[in-house]
Amino acid sequence: MVERGFRILGVDAVTPELPGHLRTPSYPCPVHHTLPGNGVLILENLVLSEVAGTRFTLFVGALKIIGGDGAWARVLALPST
Repeated sequence: MVERGFRILGVDAVTPELPGHLRTPSYPCPVHHTLPGNGVLILENLVLSEVAGTRFTLFVGALKIIGGDGAWARVLALPST
């Protein structure tokens, strides 16, 4: 994704990583270390069923938390015409 120039990864799951119950204590969370470190935002817990297979414009309004590495966001997908 980084090499292809992606700017955002959006998933309709809690995390794009290996599910928590399958992780070992030393699991390195490679997605969360690789993508944001290379300028790719991760959007989790999206409801994508309404826009699957369509083109849309994505609007993301995230809270700016000083010193934070994540925040709640309001995400809107408007159909392209």
